[in-house]
Amino acid sequence: MAALPSPERPAFDAIRPPAPRVPPPEVHALVERARSHPFGLEFLRHGAPNAVAATFGVHAFVVDAARDHLSAAPPPA
Repeated sequence: MAALPSPERPAFDAIRPPAPRVPPPEVHALVERARSHPFGLEFLRHGAPNAVAATFGVHAFVVDAARDHLSAAPPPA
């Protein structure tokens, strides 16, 4: 039986460090660069994260944040 979390022994999620946060300007800059790039937004959305990061010269965390941003944004009218 697993031990229950207690003040002396916190749950695993309580001690896990938070995911790195990407400043919004970097995310917006990446999205704008992808819009004008020959590979386009589809590459940003669906390309291998390491390939997208290398193509645009950003960290993979920025790629992930941009994908989250694009998936949360309403579709263009």
